Amino acid sequence: MSEIQTQQKTSFLSKFEAFQCPVYGGMIDLRRAESRAGLENMDLPSSRQELWKYTRTGSILNKEWKHVHKANELPELPQLPGNCYVIVFLNGVWNAALSSIGTPESGLKIYPLSKATDSELEFIQQRLGALTTETGHFFTEVNNAFWSDGAVIRVAQNAQVERPIHIINWVSGDQSATTTRHLIEVAQGAEVRIVQSFLNSCTTETMSNTVTEAHVSANARLTITKIQAEADQGHCFSREQVKQAGDSTVQINTITATGGWVRNDVRVDVEGQNCTTNLYGTYSPEGKELVDNHTVVDHLLPHCESNELYKGIVSGNATGVFNGKVYVRQDAQKTNAFQQNANIVMDDSASMFSKPELEIYADDVKCSHGSTTGQFDEDAVFYLKSRGISETNARRMLVHAFIGDVLDHLEEDVREYAASFLRW
Repeated sequence: MSEIQTQQKTSFLSKFEAFQCPVYGGMIDLRRAESRAGLENMDLPSSRQELWKYTRTGSILNKEWKHVHKANELPELPQLPGNCYVIVFLNGVWNAALSSIGTPESGLKIYPLSKATDSELEFIQQRLGALTTETGHFFTEVNNAFWSDGAVIRVAQNAQVERPIHIINWVSGDQSATTTRHLIEVAQGAEVRIVQSFLNSCTTETMSNTVTEAHVSANARLTITKIQAEADQGHCFSREQVKQAGDSTVQINTITATGGWVRNDVRVDVEGQNCTTNLYGTYSPEGKELVDNHTVVDHLLPHCESNELYKGIVSGNATGVFNGKVYVRQDAQKTNAFQQNANIVMDDSASMFSKPELEIYADDVKCSHGSTTGQFDEDAVFYLKSRGISETNARRMLVHAFIGDVLDHLEEDVREYAASFLRW
């Protein structure tokens, strides 16, 4: 790393050193210290690295970020249809006035890290950061070192949580940066749905860095749906790191509606047999926006299945990136792994980079991957216009038909909420 890059990294990290990170002692603070030390020896992400080949990071690394502890006014938050638990983090800190947890149903615990009881701290000390100690990822390491607050969600054995849990990550304030950490544990035989919204109310630049760790036990089911709808000057880094035990099901839906710079990293380590892992996503950058989806599914044991389907619509001067990687290890015989990325590029100045990958070390598997990128079907637009439909509505109909099989994997209440943010 050059002297200029070293100075740039020092300047960037010094902004986060000024954040008032809570002190917990024990393994939490030890892992923080290890991450800070690791950052000293880590290169800045750049296009010279394969993981960042198509994703410019200068718009984040060169800014004078600060932690705005309080917003000038409380935002009016969008709500999921129906009854749900709501936990709100305003500029990375839990906001009691906007949250609505009440008395959770039997077998469910929801609370912010900043309000953890002494009896819960032992669990947090063991779990928090346990899955992200060796990612080698710069922005994940920044979160490891400097997170400020986040949600803890624990579902007891065999508990079936009926109401969805809505985590709202809201950023407000000029040059405001947040580092939020969420921890999820789904015990054996339990089931829960979680919706994460990433929102802001600014016309000025903001940055959110959110990492979610999830431990999914045997025969459990976890569904996470991310809705990203930040303003066009918002920078959003989001990572989900999941450990999946036998006979469990994990589904992660990533709906990127808006955002100036968005990077999604999803990694699922499938450490049990007879698991199902589903990753679905859609994105629609326009103008000069960038949306980058990186996924990893690592099959370690046999008799498992994974499905990935990501669809994008890229217009203007925007850039879309999809890099999905599936590992099938030597012991993961009888694995079925399917991966597909499809895109529509609306304008000549738009760019889409797609790289689905399979790395297979077992010989008794069914695996496939594919990628298609094309332009809008103008004949279909003409046909619809000839039936009295306006051009705007015709294009909207075709877009909804294109991404419909992604949205169909969302449950009805979440699908209605997600659709309210979509441009098309």
